[in-house]
Amino acid sequence: RVADARSAFWDAQTAKSQLSNEVSNLRELLEEKDLGPHDMYLSLKNECYSLDSGEYTYEVCLLDRAAQIENRNGARQNLGSFTGFGENGVHTVLQYRHGAKCWNGPERSMTVEFECAEEIKLLSVKEPEKCEYHAVMSGPFACALPASEPESAREPESAAEPEHVHIHDEL
Repeated sequence: RVADARSAFWDAQTAKSQLSNEVSNLRELLEEKDLGPHDMYLSLKNECYSLDSGEYTYEVCLLDRAAQIENRNGARQNLGSFTGFGENGVHTVLQYRHGAKCWNGPERSMTVEFECAEEIKLLSVKEPEKCEYHAVMSGPFACALPASEPESAREPESAAEPEHVHIHDEL
């Protein structure tokens, strides 16, 4: 029947259009965004990590946004959108800027600093200056690689490594 064929055609056109948009978004992500050395943040883009600090819950979505959520009423404050990495291209410091404007103050912002650990976790959030937040997160991509060997020459993870270095090839 013609109606069934027409319907199938439009369904296929819609699916094709959605796939084209996905391909464009992925191409833009890979070509235009800094995702860290060897695109180490790619698999974590938009992954969110939370910390309940009593009065507030803080949420950091990697390479996307940061928020402060009031625990008693769920009110959300935008702490900023990801704008880049730390000074001098330090990929263990993430900058979130242009958040909601503080009453009688600046736009909210957050700096996230990573420290070496196996598990990715939001460890702490402080507000050292009015509406300027500093978060500490842990993750394996903050761990240093051995300086003496190029990455391609490393032994597998099961081989003997110095105790203070823990390498995660999956990221």
